[in-house]
Amino acid sequence: MTSGGATIITKVNVSDAWVGALEALAQPGATAITPLIVNVVGFSGEAPPETSTTRSLVDEALSANAKLCASETTANTIFPSTLWERYRKEGTGPFFERYIKIAPRLRRAHPRNRKGIYFERMISWNGKNQLEHILSTWKRGIHRRSALQAVIFDPAVDHSAQPFMGFPCLDYVAFAHDDGGGLSLTALYATQFVFDRGYGNYLGLCRLGSFMAGEMGLTFRQLTCVVSCAELGTLSKGDAKGLLKKIHAATGTNNLDGGATLAPGSAS
Repeated sequence: MTSGGATIITKVNVSDAWVGALEALAQPGATAITPLIVNVVGFSGEAPPETSTTRSLVDEALSANAKLCASETTANTIFPSTLWERYRKEGTGPFFERYIKIAPRLRRAHPRNRKGIYFERMISWNGKNQLEHILSTWKRGIHRRSALQAVIFDPAVDHSAQPFMGFPCLDYVAFAHDDGGGLSLTALYATQFVFDRGYGNYLGLCRLGSFMAGEMGLTFRQLTCVVSCAELGTLSKGDAKGLLKKIHAATGTNNLDGGATLAPGSAS
């Protein structure tokens, strides 16, 4: 694997951003991208902008592999939007408390969750609710940017000699406010399988950003997802091209330019 640059994709739509990432990995000679930077911008409300047809085709392809899960399931590991809607009127306290209570059951529900769930680590890792800390310090008028971050990776637990670890790939999230009342979220992944998890990851991170912005009295503006090493995952390159062809045909697009910049040597 070689490196020396970055693939940067900027879109105003989660679906198009994911398509751009998959297109980059489907290029001849590309087996991995180091690093991949995906920006989703142009938010106008709480819900991340998507193309429903694209998500349906992604989920259809994911369902062909029994070991994979739908994009909504992956998104919920980062932010449980349905649970939040249920507790929104009661506030963040009951919402966090309820998730902590059900987290053990969620971990038992599938082997992939046995080491934990991203949202669980953000709100209860070593007894610390990192998101609540961010919100409470912000509301007290402490707007120091270095305080607006939550860590998922724990060296004491996650540094291991195992040849493969499915969790955690997401290492941390950091929030940044701007002078115009906006909030952005930057997420760092050590690795990411773009087909297997990418769409759900982008979706969940956007929802997390919207949640935090709402509680901070800000407007969510942008997601930046930085992946040290991005790969297709369980999808072959031929199947990736076939899926892209379906998406382009269904959405009336043709080889989205993706707003992508591929630096020399960044794909190998």
